[in-house]
Amino acid sequence: MVRFRRWALIFLVGGIFFALLGLGLRVYSVIVIFFGWNLAGDDEILDVYKVLEIDQTQEQAKTVFAARAYKYLKLIETPENGWMIRTPIRFDVKNLLLFVTFENGTVCAVRIRYQDSSNAFPINAPPDKETPDCPPNEKLVIHWKY
Repeated sequence: MVRFRRWALIFLVGGIFFALLGLGLRVYSVIVIFFGWNLAGDDEILDVYKVLEIDQTQEQAKTVFAARAYKYLKLIETPENGWMIRTPIRFDVKNLLLFVTFENGTVCAVRIRYQDSSNAFPINAPPDKETPDCPPNEKLVIHWKY
């Protein structure tokens, strides 16, 4: 009988722990929904967006990106003449990507999108910087892998 009570107590405490953990994750998700732009890497994505300009050469853009030594961002260069700069992977959050498209060796577009869609425009994201003849993001998304 004592042994049964001990196991019942262990299961009860474990159940309470996991219930609180689940509640904590839900609270975290609500905080992310309302304050999502304050997460690690999001401010850095906005900074990269601000410093990259249309008609910069690819070498100039790479120098500007490297000089700032971003803590949370990862640069992924693709064979399709583009970059994807991503924020860290976060549980239960829409992660951000910054698409930089190059045409003839110069920046022709800088676009911020959600990780799961190259067309979904994030809330509070600045407008795209792009030239009228710049190709869409789809070619870059094909090569995007973690």
